[in-house]
Amino acid sequence: MSNDLSLLDACAQAELVRTKKISPLELVDNAIAAIERLNPTLNAVVWERFEKAREEAKGALPDGPFRGVPFLTKDLGCTTAGEPDSQGSRFLKNNHYTASVTTELAGRIRAAGFINLGRANSPEFGAVATTEPLAWGATRNPWNTERTPAGSSGGSCAAVASGMVAVAHGSDGGGSIRLPAAA
Repeated sequence: MSNDLSLLDACAQAELVRTKKISPLELVDNAIAAIERLNPTLNAVVWERFEKAREEAKGALPDGPFRGVPFLTKDLGCTTAGEPDSQGSRFLKNNHYTASVTTELAGRIRAAGFINLGRANSPEFGAVATTEPLAWGATRNPWNTERTPAGSSGGSCAAVASGMVAVAHGSDGGGSIRLPAAA
């Protein structure tokens, strides 16, 4: 079943949880296995919160429309208090910067029932159109690893396109979702 799960979108995965055909933990474990298998080549996920995600999947989850669906958050904005937030910056990464607030968006994502597995690679402060920060290294396009998935939502895009997760956070101020979608 695990291979089939990577082909399902977030709505289909949520329906499996809702109808009790699969548990949130099974979805989370499947996504973690995909990340562990694919990320060494793609470098899409730069911070993992796998054990926290597993604990959340075993517990009481918000009864939102995406209850139990694994998710990745772009490492730029959309912060959760107490969790790392490097924004692709070596300075923030090397100084172990953590977010002091949970943004409204992060709270709404959680309330929708998504289970965050970690942070996806992003260029430093989202300033360029490729996901190649010095802090974390380049993310590779899953369709051709010699190419970029573009940016600044390149890590999220590569994670979804490769089947690590069905959905991930992205943001766009000047093409940051549109460029990866085209790549």
